[in-house]
Amino acid sequence: MVAAEYGRGIARAFLDRHRGRIERDAPRLRSVLDPWLEGAVPEAGWDLCFGDAYRSIHIGETGYDTCIAASMATHVGALGLPGAWEARFQTPVRLRWGRLLLPACTSIAVESDSATAAITTFGDDRTRTQLIVTRDGDEWCGDADRIPTVTRCGLRLSVLSRDALLLRDFDDLVAKALPTIDLRMMGIFDAAVEIIERYTPMYIPWVRRALHNVFILYPRTDTIESGSVEHYLGLIHLSAHAQPLPIAELLVHEAAHQHMNLLTKLGPVDDGSDHNTYYSPPVDKQRRISLIMAAYHAFSNVLLFYRLCRRNGIAERRECDRQEGILRPWLEQLQAPLEGNPALTDIGRALWLPLRSQLQTIA
Repeated sequence: MVAAEYGRGIARAFLDRHRGRIERDAPRLRSVLDPWLEGAVPEAGWDLCFGDAYRSIHIGETGYDTCIAASMATHVGALGLPGAWEARFQTPVRLRWGRLLLPACTSIAVESDSATAAITTFGDDRTRTQLIVTRDGDEWCGDADRIPTVTRCGLRLSVLSRDALLLRDFDDLVAKALPTIDLRMMGIFDAAVEIIERYTPMYIPWVRRALHNVFILYPRTDTIESGSVEHYLGLIHLSAHAQPLPIAELLVHEAAHQHMNLLTKLGPVDDGSDHNTYYSPPVDKQRRISLIMAAYHAFSNVLLFYRLCRRNGIAERRECDRQEGILRPWLEQLQAPLEGNPALTDIGRALWLPLRSQLQTIA
């Protein structure tokens, strides 16, 4: 509910701000989106288009407004909202229709209902591609590139290549995204979710609820990287890796950030009265209390993950012990400024106090 209402609120603000340009380049688009803005398709909310819209509002983006609006229309169209519309763009873009990645285009025309969509795209060389896609259960089928998806345990995590991303104002991050998805990495994802299912089943609904899209970064020899870009609900990124246990950890870690990002749409974790900064061991920097909270929330869940893996008999017990040795001192230091801090709100206390109890129980 929070994700859906957040998406609608951002969409309204975005469409109102750029109404003139969108009506010029996609004159029928707003009439298609209005029923959704009024409450149709309640499950919509977890998509990159809303993060792109937020960034456009705040950085004054003008080159991709119609593209972002069109990505909203393809998103809710794939969820079953009918409509007929067309749009033209300044530069080529690849839109998504469900788990299908459409051809790069500078203009598009769509006519759809809840079961069938006729989609015509024109490339920058005026190459015309006409697609008829049909719905089979929860999936759309058609002659377009299929986005690989992790579906184990009810998880539906789309693995996006670089050309499926806009992420305006994050050019350095997008440049590190893999241009193609290696099927071996999909096997690693599947094995990572199997680890969570087998050894820490409490985290399956945690991951399933909050993670919906991921893009993979080029691997690094010295470290493994992961992150969640604020306001892109349900989207994470992480480094390619050959072992499933670190990937399982990162899924739990980033799901923690996603849950916190979702809750902060309802209110802050602190009231702003604590002007101090505190040392955060994971980043070796002084941080405000809100970021101390974020670190504690994420790494407490990671420590619980490793403790549960060890308790439930995972073969990599030595790695669990190694992670415990790193994380426990970090959390002791992160916990100190949270204890009894009057600046924490109800949301802030709800994020960290149950974790403290869990860490005391699951030792």
